[in-house]
Amino acid sequence: MAVTMDIGNPESQVFNVNITCDSKNAHIHFTKDGSEPGINSPLYSKDFSIIKTTKIRARAFIDSIPSVIISEKMFNYHLGLGKDIKLMD
Repeated sequence: MAVTMDIGNPESQVFNVNITCDSKNAHIHFTKDGSEPGINSPLYSKDFSIIKTTKIRARAFIDSIPSVIISEKMFNYHLGLGKDIKLMD
C-alpha cells in the first residue's frame, strides 16, 4: 500500500494537502507533527491546508492493520511562496 501526498498549487502561499492511497479499502491516518501515525491518529477524509513548515506523515490501514510503509513529506513554508522574484542589477 503506497500513500502519496500532493501540495496542490505550489504558487499559492498556502499548502493544500491531498493524500491518496493505491488501495481502495484503506483508511489513511496521518500526523502533522512528524510523529508516527497510528490507528488513533487523525483519519484523513478531505484535503486540508497548512500555512507553516510542517512534516506530514501518513500510513494506510486495512481492517485496522497498518501498512509497514509510512509516507512522509516536509512542506517548507517561507514568505517568498507565491511571490514574483525581482532581480536587482
